[in-house]
Amino acid sequence: MVVGTTKLAVLAPLVAASSGAVVHAPPSDAPVSLTLIAEHAVVRPGQTTAIGLVFDMKRSWHIYWDGQNDTGQPPKFTAVRMPPGFELGSWEWPAPARKVLEGGILDYVYEKQAVVLVPVRIPKDAKPGEEHTLSFDVEWMQCADECQFASETVQVKLRVGEQTGPSDGRITKARESLPKASGKAVVVRLAGDRATIRVEGASRLTFMPAQGTRMVKNALEGGSSAGERLELELGGDAKSPLQGYLSIERSGKYEETVWVSAGGPAGRVTENKVPSEVAN
Repeated sequence: MVVGTTKLAVLAPLVAASSGAVVHAPPSDAPVSLTLIAEHAVVRPGQTTAIGLVFDMKRSWHIYWDGQNDTGQPPKFTAVRMPPGFELGSWEWPAPARKVLEGGILDYVYEKQAVVLVPVRIPKDAKPGEEHTLSFDVEWMQCADECQFASETVQVKLRVGEQTGPSDGRITKARESLPKASGKAVVVRLAGDRATIRVEGASRLTFMPAQGTRMVKNALEGGSSAGERLELELGGDAKSPLQGYLSIERSGKYEETVWVSAGGPAGRVTENKVPSEVAN
């Protein structure tokens, strides 16, 4: 693992204001470890399987979701070795937590462990007995009282067989915990620069906006509200959809996080699918 100060000149003012100095730490003392795992070590020709990047974080450390963070950068994944004919889907992010820092700074983070999945389609002409290596360069920002930039190259091997091998339970558990499409229980109404989200019977709603969609203004105070109704003030291009994760509580207890997608060109309501369902 390499830990250093990539892009420090650009980010240091923001990071220093929010969570302390950005420093260089020895790899042996790395607060975040990274592993690449496969759903199936043995795969069939034409099968769609999954691989997962597992981030394990030491106590008090966190990394960032690919959402509208005030300061933090999400991990970046670059495929550096992909066998011919193998196809990657969209990265599937687990639900993050809101983290409020001094000065009213809001980020969406992962603590303890996060598993980011991506579907992999095996070519139909893959031959049983072949072994293929998938390799990724991963860069991420990790923070506690201080922030660091880290990078690592990870790889996993897949062997082609007549039958699919046993499933890795870590992938199964990660997939089961991914936010699902919200369905009819979540009602979203857009009117200009305002959005109303309603979930009957909810005791609290918290919206976490995704990257590349409508901006939520004053998300620190306005992005979460007690009751079954949440009013959002929006910015950005009105032709863009409003997308993100919605955390739902009932009777004061967390129930689930779902994917919300609404709006787009001419104010139409987009089909409410999670990104991986759209990609596949």
